[in-house]
Amino acid sequence: MDDTILLATSRESALQKIGVLYEFCGNTGMIINNSKTKFMVINGNHDDLLPLEVDAAAIANCDAYTYLGSVFTQDASIPSAVKKHCKAKMSHVLKFEAFVRKNSEMPFSVKKTVLCAAVSSAILYGCESWLSASAVKIISPLYATCVRNLLGVRKTTATDLCLIEAGLPSALEHIQIAQRRYFSKLLNTTPEECPVAHAWHIARNANTPAARYISSITSSPPTDYSENLRAAIRDSSRSKFVTYASLINPALSVNAMYSDSALPEFQRIAITRFRLSSHNLAIERGRWARIPRDSRLCVHCDDSSHIQDEQHVISHCAKHAGLRAANPQISFILPELLQ
Repeated sequence: MDDTILLATSRESALQKIGVLYEFCGNTGMIINNSKTKFMVINGNHDDLLPLEVDAAAIANCDAYTYLGSVFTQDASIPSAVKKHCKAKMSHVLKFEAFVRKNSEMPFSVKKTVLCAAVSSAILYGCESWLSASAVKIISPLYATCVRNLLGVRKTTATDLCLIEAGLPSALEHIQIAQRRYFSKLLNTTPEECPVAHAWHIARNANTPAARYISSITSSPPTDYSENLRAAIRDSSRSKFVTYASLINPALSVNAMYSDSALPEFQRIAITRFRLSSHNLAIERGRWARIPRDSRLCVHCDDSSHIQDEQHVISHCAKHAGLRAANPQISFILPELLQ
């Protein structure tokens, strides 16, 4: 009888139900693990938080509890629960980072499969119940960190560009697709068939924030998240976004190198870093030191008026003239450009 949960609307009712449970266990020879048995109170008073004493056993109150892998908090706040969820799942992020570092020569496609099949599912576990827009903002940095580790770029690299470059959905897309799938099934279930459906009907009749959130997900047509992301990148005035969309990847598509297992991974990482402005060119170093753009000059050219940005490296830089001559069609993505 693992993972049993009792729901009660008052302290007296809770004590009565726990008494029935203890009596049943005594009659059947079962034992309750008191160290794992906790209770929490939603919208109660101070007296409700006192230990529940039944048959000389005291059940302690707790602020949060992990039930079947999902975190529940006593304040009944979704953002609060998601924050604790993030803290618990940080170990998965660190393990994936260590996995990528240890298997540095493993093909990108294999590492991407590990991220999608294991890490993302662990980080976003139970996301169907995150009925708040703020939940996405809380979990997105954790997910974005994994995407950057996969690509091998800096932690400050723009998340939107990383998602397009890797061909991965955003955390928002992951969550809302899962929610749409789950609640579309739930809405076709009668309250008599499922307790969750019963709770949904109560929330809908009361027009609660969660009910409004669910209605907005299920009533509107599916969103093309990827196209929305591409549109946001094209419309952005940020210099990195403009460079990426106009020079590096005008189609905003996934480069063929990410499915090329013959390309050494160290070269793929170098190319990716150049494409996502995660390099050491003067244009990027100047951002860190807040040097005026006009002063971020190339030290390899006799004419010191050239700003060392991606366009300069591709088209003009004297250091890479031989590479451009030998590889006119792909010179801008060769890893030697970063040396």
